[in-house]
Formats: sequence, structure tokens, C-alpha cells
Amino acid sequence: MVEQEDEEVHVGPIDLYTENERTCSVSTMQGFKSALLWSYWKAKVPFPVETNVWLDNFVLAYKKIVAEKKLLGIMDINEGKQPISFGGYNEFCEVTMTLIPLGNQFP
Repeated sequence: MVEQEDEEVHVGPIDLYTENERTCSVSTMQGFKSALLWSYWKAKVPFPVETNVWLDNFVLAYKKIVAEKKLLGIMDINEGKQPISFGGYNEFCEVTMTLIPLGNQFP
């Protein structure tokens, strides 16, 4: 009979991330949401309420994951503090403005 060694098992959302992955700041994620909202406003298309709620919940969950990574030492305290550049923001807005909403297909 072969004996098995005990392996350390991690349970929870932190499993989704490895130590080598870089994580952007929560404010950057919020900035992506703002860019999306702005692109809908600029195109004069109403932003679906369900999508707005989903994005809010996503940002909240992401904030908790970042806090957990920092607490466990997987993520450096100062990691992800670089904001999105103005050029990057413009490019993101340009791309999202070319998207055409197709009915109510958002989560």
C-alpha cells in the first residue's frame, strides 16, 4: 500500500489567482465601468440597469479579492496603484463606442 502525503488545499476565491499574476487596482476597474457608462451616454443609448448592478457587484467582489491577496502577502501593498493612462482610457472609449448593443443580452 502506498502512503499519500498531505497536500495543502486552498479553498475560496483566491484560488483564481496565482502569485505571479499582476492585479490592477480597484479604481482602474471602476474606471473601466465609468468608460463604459460614458460610451453609452455619448452614443445616446440607455445603459441597462441590470448591467450596472452586475458591474457594481463585480467591482465589490474584486475589491475583496484584492484585499485578501494583500492580506495573504500574495499581492504587494503598492501593486496595482498605477492608474490607466489618458491614452489608454481614450482607446478603451473608442473601442466601446463602436460596439452596438443587441437588445437586452447583458447579464
